[in-house]
Amino acid sequence: MTPMLSHPRLSEGVEARAYQLLAAKQAISGSTLLVMPTGLGKTAVQWMAMANALEGSGKIVLVAPTTGLVAQQARMAKDFINIDPEKIVTLTGQDRPAKREKIWGDAKIVMATPHVIRNDARNGRILLSSIDLLIVDEAHHATGSDSMAQLGDMYLEASPNALILAATASPGVKAGKVLEVIQRLGIERLHVTKRQDDLVQPYITSMEITKHELNIPDNLHDIIRPLRILEAEESEFLIRSGFLIRSGRITTAAIEEAQRRASAAIGRGDVRGYDAAKRIGDLRRLHRLLDLLDTQGLKCAIKYLERAKFEKDRKTKRFLSLPPVANLLREKKEEVEPHPKPSLVVKLVKEGLQGDGKVIVFTEYRDTVDNFLEILSQESDVKPGKFVGQASKGSQLGMKQKEQIAQLQRFKEGEINVLVATSVGEEGLDVPAADSVILYEPVPSAIRAIQRRGRTARQRDGDVHILIAKGTRDEYVQQASIKREQAMYRTLDSLQKQSRLPKRAPPKSDVLAEFKVNGEDVDSFIQSEEQRLFRERPDPVAERIEQKQVKKDTVPPANRPRAQKSLADFSGNQENNDDKKWWKPVLDGTISHSRDNESKASAAAQSEVVANSLENEPQTMIVVDHREANSTLPAMLKLHGHEISLESLTVGDIRISDRILIERKTARDLVDSLIDGRLIHQARRLHAAAPRPLLIVESLETDRVHPNAVHGAMAWVTLDLGLPVLMTGSPEQTARFISIAAKREARVLDLLISHAKKRTNEAEKSAIKAASAEIMSIIGGQNEEGALSKKWNDEVLEKRVRLIAELPGIGTATAKRIMTVAKDIMGLCTLSEHELTQIEGVSSVQAKDLHKFLHG
Repeated sequence: MTPMLSHPRLSEGVEARAYQLLAAKQAISGSTLLVMPTGLGKTAVQWMAMANALEGSGKIVLVAPTTGLVAQQARMAKDFINIDPEKIVTLTGQDRPAKREKIWGDAKIVMATPHVIRNDARNGRILLSSIDLLIVDEAHHATGSDSMAQLGDMYLEASPNALILAATASPGVKAGKVLEVIQRLGIERLHVTKRQDDLVQPYITSMEITKHELNIPDNLHDIIRPLRILEAEESEFLIRSGFLIRSGRITTAAIEEAQRRASAAIGRGDVRGYDAAKRIGDLRRLHRLLDLLDTQGLKCAIKYLERAKFEKDRKTKRFLSLPPVANLLREKKEEVEPHPKPSLVVKLVKEGLQGDGKVIVFTEYRDTVDNFLEILSQESDVKPGKFVGQASKGSQLGMKQKEQIAQLQRFKEGEINVLVATSVGEEGLDVPAADSVILYEPVPSAIRAIQRRGRTARQRDGDVHILIAKGTRDEYVQQASIKREQAMYRTLDSLQKQSRLPKRAPPKSDVLAEFKVNGEDVDSFIQSEEQRLFRERPDPVAERIEQKQVKKDTVPPANRPRAQKSLADFSGNQENNDDKKWWKPVLDGTISHSRDNESKASAAAQSEVVANSLENEPQTMIVVDHREANSTLPAMLKLHGHEISLESLTVGDIRISDRILIERKTARDLVDSLIDGRLIHQARRLHAAAPRPLLIVESLETDRVHPNAVHGAMAWVTLDLGLPVLMTGSPEQTARFISIAAKREARVLDLLISHAKKRTNEAEKSAIKAASAEIMSIIGGQNEEGALSKKWNDEVLEKRVRLIAELPGIGTATAKRIMTVAKDIMGLCTLSEHELTQIEGVSSVQAKDLHKFLHG
C-alpha cells in the first residue's frame, strides 16, 4: 500500500516520501536551498511549504525563469493545494500594469517570472513585505544582475522575517557561485538530496546514458581543411603580435582575451590594435563556423552563412568575402549532408518512438532546430515540433509565451511526438512520457547537463543519448561536463563541512505536526523508512602491494681486467650496514643510500600536479591591486578560473590569502625601482606585511643597468632579507604560478578548517565526559582523583617540561626526567647541582649549566 500524505491544505493523492518530508522540515524551519536531482519531486516539497504557509496573513509567491514553467506550476498547484483556484494566479508581462495590481490584491498564491515581480515592486504596484513565503524555482539563476537575484535582494531588504525556499537540481560548480546564490537569497540552511541516498532508492527510475562517438568522414574533412588553414594563419599572426595566447587549441576565452588586448592597444594609441581587432573579429566568426561544421553539420553551417548575408554589418560582409568562406557558401550549398550526426538522430528518434514513446532532441543552435524539423517531417510516424525561446534575431523568430505553453500541451497530448528544443527547454519541462532524450552535442555546464538529462526518467525508465564528434570540441565539452558535475557535489559537501552558512538550530520536532502519513505522525514514518531502507556500506579494504626483491646476477665482461671493479661492485646492501652516519662518504662502495626521501618528494610533487590540474580546479578569490587593472595579469587569472577583486593594496600587488602576499615586477619596473632605491624599501615592507611574502620578477633581460647590479640586489633580497624571489619568463607563467599557489592555499585552508573543527569537537566531548565523571564521583563520595584532574595535572606537567626544554642544553626527554624529580618549578629551584647530577640522563655539564642559569 502506497503511503499517502495528508494536510488540511493539501488535496488527496500526494504520495508520502521520507526524503521529501526531511527537506520540508528544513524549508519550513528557515530559508533553505534545496538541491535535489531532477525527477525526485522538488515540486512536492514546495507544495508542503505552501500548505504550511497558507494560514498566514501574507501571500505566497513562486517565481520561475520561464513563462512555460510558471504556467505549469500554477496548473499543478491548483490540482494539489486545497484552496479556491481563483486565489492561485499567474502574473506575466503581457498583462497591463493596472490589471496586474488588481490581480495581486485578490490573490493568495502568485506564480510569476522574477522580472515581473521585481518591476512591479520597483514601481510600487506591489509590496514585497506582504510576502510570507517566496519560492524560487531553478534558483541557480540568482546570481549577478539576473532579475531573480535582484528580487532576492529587494525581498530581504523589505521584509525582516523573509522566508525563502530556493530549489534547484544544480546550483553550480564553483563555491563562489553557490555562495552568491546563498547570499542573494538569504539562505540559512542547505539541504542536499543525492540519487545515492538510501531513502531515495525506491523512487529512482532507470536512466541509461549512451555515448555515441562518431568519426568525421574524409569528405567533411576536405571541406573543413581550407578554413582550418585560414584559422591557423590568422591565429599565428595574432600570436606573433602578442594579442593571442599560444595554447593547444583556440578557445572562445582566448579570443575574448585577444579582443581585450586589442582594445587596450587602441586605447594606448598603438595602431597595431586596429588591424588586430579586425583579424580577431574574423577569427571569432571563423571559430564559430568551424564549430558548426565539426559538431552540427554542413547544412547548419550553410544556414549560418546564409543568414549572415542579410546582415548590414561591414565586418560580417568582409568575413563572407574571405576566399575559403565564399567558396564554401558557393560550392557546397547544395551538397548532401556528410556529417554522421543527423542520420543517427533520425535512427534514434525512430527507436524512441516505438511503443507510443516521445523524444526530446536538445541542441545549441536554432539553425539545427530548423534543419531537424525539415528532416524529421519527411519521416513517417514522426510528428516534430520546435520549442525555442522568445527572443527573435533577424529571420529567426522566437516563440511567445502562449505558443510555448500550447506547444508543451500538444507534446503531452501526443499531437507531436518529437520536441526539438534549445536551452529554453532544459528547465522544468514536466513531460512524464519523454522516454528518450537526445543531446545533439554535450554541454560544458554541469547545470545544463543535469537539466537536460533530467527531462527523461522522471516518472518511468528512460534513456539519454549523447552524440560526440571525435577530435572536435564535443570531446572537450563532454569531459568538462562530467568533471564539473562531480565537482558540484564536492563543492556542496565542502560548504557543509566548512560551515559557510549561518549557524542554525536543527528543525523542531513539531514542525510537521499538521502533516500525517496514513493517519500517523510524520516523524514515525521517517524513522520507519530510514530503518527499512538502510543499506550497510562495505568497509573499503586497503590492498597491500608486495614488492618482490629480484636479485640480478651480473656477469662481468670477458675483456675486463681482474682488478677493475664494475659499477655493480659499488652497490652494497644497506640493510646489512649498521652505520647510521648518513654523511659518511661512499667512495669505498660499502654504503648505498636509500632514496625514500627522493621518492616521497616525487610523490608529493605528483600529487600537487594532479591537485592543481584543471580537472580539480577549485574556485578561489584573488585580490589584485587596482594599479594592475591595465595589465594582462587579471584577465589571465580569470582564464584559469579564478574570481578577481580589484582593490587598493597598501603593500604588494597580489594577495592570495592573509598568509600570502606577492609583489610582481616586470624587468622595466625592477630596473626603475633599483635605480630610484624603491626596491629595498618595498622589499622590507613586503617582508613585514605577511607571513609568506614573495617577489616575482618577470625576466631580467635589460640593457639599462649592469647585470651585476640586478643580481646583487636579488642576492640582498633573498640572502640578507630572507624574501623568496621567483623568476618567470612572461606574464603567462606568472599567472600560471599564482593560479597554482591560490589553489594550493585554498586546499590548505580547507584542511586546517576541517581539522580544527574536528579537534574542537573532540576536545569538547572529552572535556564534558571527564567533567561529568568527576562530578559523579564527588556526588558518590569517592575520593579518587578524577580524569579531569589528571588531565589538568598532565597539562601542567607538559607545560613545565616545555618550559625547561627551552633552556640551553636541555632537551624534551631530559626535561621530563628533571620535572619527574622536581615536581614543579619551585622544586627545581631548590635542587642543588649535585642533586641535578644524580638524575638519570643529566650530565654534570648539563647540571652545572642549568644550576648556573637558575641561580646565576
